[in-house]
Amino acid sequence: MTTSFARELRRLHRTVLMMRTELHEGNVDEGLIADIGAQLEHGIALRPEARHLNELVDALREDLLTPRPELYRDGIRSCDRLMDAISVLVHG
Repeated sequence: MTTSFARELRRLHRTVLMMRTELHEGNVDEGLIADIGAQLEHGIALRPEARHLNELVDALREDLLTPRPELYRDGIRSCDRLMDAISVLVHG
């Protein structure tokens, strides 16, 4: 894995962690959701080993389509799954 790809993945991980924190505090930050999607579209998801991240981001988006507090737990779990998948890519 190239250093730049690892750096992009770590940045994505931080962004997802921020999203998780916002959800835990009862907020949905549309800007963070857009940023997560943009990071994937600008190179990460083009890599064969990272294509599955698209499905995890789609699941997160679906959890937050109708932002209701009772669904935030689902969003938090989706963030956790996404962060786990990113960690596997970074750390092997």
